[in-house]
Amino acid sequence: RQVPPRGPGRMAARPWSATAVPVSSAPAARAELHHGPRVECPVPSRLCVSCAPSSAASSSAERGVFALAKGSLAASALAVGLRRLRRQRARRLGRQSSIPGRVVQPPLPPYMRGLVIDVTEEKSPPELPPAVREHSAVLELEAALEADSPRVLCEALSTAGGWIFPAPGDLDRTKYPIMDAELTIRALKRFAQLRHSASDDLRPVDFVGRCGAGLKVLLRKCRSFDSQVRKAVSSDPAELLPVLRAFADQRSLVAKYTLFFSHAIEPVLPKLLKSQEPLPGLLRLLENYGTTQLSFLYEVATQGGLSARLHEIEPSELFETVQRWAHRAQAGKLPIILSNQVRAFLRSLACLRVKLTPQQRTDWLASVVWASVEEQTHESALLEEQVRAGLLERNDPGELLGLARALRSIGLVTDEVLLLLTGYLQDAFQASSQSHIGKVLAELSAHPCSLPQRMVNELIETCRDFGLRGAVEELEDLLNTWVRRRFELPGAAAAFAESLLDRPLGPEGPSARCGRQLLALGEPDDRLRPLLERLLDGPAIGSVGRGLELLGELWAPEGSPVPTLATANEILRLVGPEAPPRAADRAAELLVQRLAAQLPGHERELSGAIGGWRERSRGAQPLGEVVAPFVLLEAAKGPAQEDSANEGDLSRSARLLRQALAGEALRLDSVTPALSPFVDAAEDEAEEVVVLVARSCAEAGAPEGVLRRACDTFLEVGCPPGGFVRRVVFAALAAWEEEGVRGAGLDALQATGNWLVQETEPPDPSAAPSPPGTAMAAVQALMTLLLALGGVAPDFSSLKRAQEAVLGRLGRAGVAALSDAVAFAWCRAVPGLKPSLAVSHFDLWWNGQEDSRTVVEQLVTGTIVELRWKTQLRVEATFAGPGLAAGQTPAWRIEAGRKVPWFAPKELCKAAFAAETPIEEPRKRNQRDLTEKAKAATEGRCMYCGSNHKLQARLVWPKELGGQVLQSNLGAACPVCTDFFGRLGPEMWGEALTAKSELAADVWWTAQKEANTAQTNFLK
Repeated sequence: RQVPPRGPGRMAARPWSATAVPVSSAPAARAELHHGPRVECPVPSRLCVSCAPSSAASSSAERGVFALAKGSLAASALAVGLRRLRRQRARRLGRQSSIPGRVVQPPLPPYMRGLVIDVTEEKSPPELPPAVREHSAVLELEAALEADSPRVLCEALSTAGGWIFPAPGDLDRTKYPIMDAELTIRALKRFAQLRHSASDDLRPVDFVGRCGAGLKVLLRKCRSFDSQVRKAVSSDPAELLPVLRAFADQRSLVAKYTLFFSHAIEPVLPKLLKSQEPLPGLLRLLENYGTTQLSFLYEVATQGGLSARLHEIEPSELFETVQRWAHRAQAGKLPIILSNQVRAFLRSLACLRVKLTPQQRTDWLASVVWASVEEQTHESALLEEQVRAGLLERNDPGELLGLARALRSIGLVTDEVLLLLTGYLQDAFQASSQSHIGKVLAELSAHPCSLPQRMVNELIETCRDFGLRGAVEELEDLLNTWVRRRFELPGAAAAFAESLLDRPLGPEGPSARCGRQLLALGEPDDRLRPLLERLLDGPAIGSVGRGLELLGELWAPEGSPVPTLATANEILRLVGPEAPPRAADRAAELLVQRLAAQLPGHERELSGAIGGWRERSRGAQPLGEVVAPFVLLEAAKGPAQEDSANEGDLSRSARLLRQALAGEALRLDSVTPALSPFVDAAEDEAEEVVVLVARSCAEAGAPEGVLRRACDTFLEVGCPPGGFVRRVVFAALAAWEEEGVRGAGLDALQATGNWLVQETEPPDPSAAPSPPGTAMAAVQALMTLLLALGGVAPDFSSLKRAQEAVLGRLGRAGVAALSDAVAFAWCRAVPGLKPSLAVSHFDLWWNGQEDSRTVVEQLVTGTIVELRWKTQLRVEATFAGPGLAAGQTPAWRIEAGRKVPWFAPKELCKAAFAAETPIEEPRKRNQRDLTEKAKAATEGRCMYCGSNHKLQARLVWPKELGGQVLQSNLGAACPVCTDFFGRLGPEMWGEALTAKSELAADVWWTAQKEANTAQTNFLK
């Protein structure tokens, strides 16, 4: 706001003066105050330093006066207005209090109306004045209420929508409606009573004229007296249902007053669900009243009473009602709250079994999928589209299970959808063939426990039914697939076992193999012991699992290879001859014939020998003692045979021994089949075979003594598959320790390693290591030992794998030789490392007293200390006496125009210059931090030469040996030493660092002498 301009006669108040001075005389006053009396200031007031504050003070004082005046005027106006309002309110309250029977209460603010609790006694409404009761419109309406015609009532209602005003001279100026709350309730109930009764005389055309206007007046009054009307009709469904039926056919009229009907219906919804009114009639009746039908369905879902009354409604009618609301919700035509009510009702209906057509089932499942997610996602939309694409019409249980797994995998769909799928899955299983059911069960996921329990129970029932009705061969394939996939379905194996015991005994071989697979799936032995006794037709002794496995081999599928001699020995011990012969005895006779047929030159003799062995001792004597002589005879005199895929172990052993007798060299993989029939043979026969096999393998370069020892121990342990390589490695290590770790023993070890590498062709060392206990792990461990003995430094991971594989069984001499070899190999790879320090810490690590990280930390610390000591010795030998200050060393020297370490000889420099330039490692982002940590470890000096010129961080323990970028593995080095290290390699660089200190002095002063001579010649 702008202050009005100054004019003559205006007064300006000053805070420092009590007198008012005219505005026109303000300069004179300033002169009197500041420059003395009657002396005017020669400087203009806007430029005078003394007068300027007075002008500012004057303007601020004037603004304060105007603000105070405005505040006073506003306060006065507010006081006047408040007094006027008090007078008006007093007159109004006095006029209202003069009315008899009128209770006047001051109105409350809107925010306090819900917080005030009325504790006064409920009083009846005041009696209406006689003028109101005797009004013509009221009397006409009272007469219409007594009549039995809804037409008359509607016409009377059309004139009852106005007000009754007081007479001009009446003191009470209050106006009254023609219809109050009581009259409105009576009219509503009377209309509901007469509508659709015998007295109903309303026609559709009547709702357009006065009758329609009367109904509008009635609904308008109901809306005005909403609380009283709802209290009268919403307490009992018997009062509300006639009202709803009365207005059910007036859609347009009901649509205008939907809020009133919703408020009236919602409180009574729980009572409507428990009423005797048929459910279809309720749904059709509530359809005309907006979202009250959806509220009723939601109440049904929350109360859970639909399953008890589901028989009252046709499934198609319920489906159409629910789908109509679901389509509106999916299209976004409903608010979020109502959409959530639709989702809740659909989820509750998913647990019910409703008979629908295939198309309705498809739409139903798609809607339930939509309802099961709080927010539509891409995965749920794809699954919903998959359902609508005809998944249920195909009725394939495999597709249904796949859908269930997909729904569970996305983690958004609840169990209701999967429970709905359970019913569809049951129908699909009933309509599928047994072979198709077997395929579906075989394709089950490895995590069926993620399915709901109801679906798991359905799968178990399907497994039990399949075990009773399906073919045993199909059951065998199914269980074999489950075992291979490590399938776990709680209760499924028990269901199969129960069905397998309840059904008649089918083919013995598949039945035995099914029992063995059920044991692999977790069934106890005692549960399947009756199956083993049925197969043997007698009591079973020993392990049930091993017995079923042997019987599965006895009744092997057609085209299967002949069981091995060890397996045949166990089978014949289990079965044994009985009188009268059983099915198992007949199968054992066929097995004996198949064993004898492997040696065609001695078939009859071998068959008779095995039969006599069964009759005589019933397995007390090992079968190998009976068979081994015939194998040797077949190898020496039998006809030559070619290699066949279906040949047994007897014929294969005879063929390989025949090749050995002919002077051919046997391969490594031929040793096991050649020796396996002689596991339980007599000692002289086993010795003969061992000598023959070892001599044949030695033709390829392997030591014969090592192979003999390996074959002997291999026969003692029973010739396990893949175990001969480990026995060869153990035998080679034993010979290495016994014959000398540096002499003939080392030669035998190297020859064995070369032969194993040639026979096994191990993978590239950079490939993934083989697991401990395997043949390849033993070969890799042996190669790690040979490389360490040859000077190649191994890392800790390779040593650990070798120790777990075979090197952990080394004796004292072998461990000492390995420790020395590894220590010297590490010293070649880490310049400055002392062998004694490496040996001591390697021994601690090998015995499990230190871990690899501690060993590396100790070795790095010792290396840095050793390098610092060597540098000090070189400095003292070179600069003895008055030379450099303490702790100082040269950074480099010039050799052939290049910077070289100050102690490096000329020959070493020439070798470095001739080598290729090393590839620089990329600088790391935290190179500066690493350099600071490396300087702290080496006291700010190069750990090789002792200079402090442009130091950089470097790994002391190299990456090739498993070194990591850790503070305990960092050391500082100058660029010159780093370049020489990269050119010369760790071994030559380490030799230069560990050379005698006097050599460094000769190199330095010789170089200085040559430099001085060259400079003198240049100056001359």
